[in-house]
Amino acid sequence: MLVFVHNEKTGGTSLISMLRHNFGMRHCDSQKNKKQIFTQEDLEYARKIFGKISCISGHNLVEPIQNLKEEDLFFMTFMCKSIDRYVYCMHY
Repeated sequence: MLVFVHNEKTGGTSLISMLRHNFGMRHCDSQKNKKQIFTQEDLEYARKIFGKISCISGHNLVEPIQNLKEEDLFFMTFMCKSIDRYVYCMHY
């Protein structure tokens, strides 16, 4: 399962749009549960509703190695230099 940990102001929203388009109903947006931390229980609940999930993404994937008890997780994130991010936040 692909796990995209979305850091703010790093261009992740564009990637999430692509993931939604490519994975369709197999994509889970972890932000939809409105919790601070997405857990294994949340993933199991999403599977009851949507069935097979191949990709999960969101800001609330905090410590996903401890909070998701799945086999074959592939983690991905975008990073940016802290000064670039600071300048970006000042302009927007």
